[in-house]
Amino acid sequence: MIIKSLEERIVNLTKVSTDNVQTTVEAELRQLKMERGSGIPKFVSVVLAKEDDFQFTMDWDATMSKFSTTIDGIKWYSDFDYSLYSPQSLGTGATARAPRRGRNSPI
Repeated sequence: MIIKSLEERIVNLTKVSTDNVQTTVEAELRQLKMERGSGIPKFVSVVLAKEDDFQFTMDWDATMSKFSTTIDGIKWYSDFDYSLYSPQSLGTGATARAPRRGRNSPI
């Protein structure tokens, strides 16, 4: 499945700084990987929209029902409904990717 327009790929993330200050940050969803057959999310790859093309991957945390990661003491959590981007909903493969053409960064 290809998520076509840039507007369709913008998602919100919650950033928790080392001093526990929470902010909402926009990111471009680049890839959503699902477990084949089960429909359980595995990970997402995102690029921060306003922070110099900072790209990272967040793994699915089943206890929180969110994607999350920690980078240099900063915690990141997904704040979007992954099912809107799920390749399973269209009966295609287990990965949804942004097209290379039309991305907002060269990565």
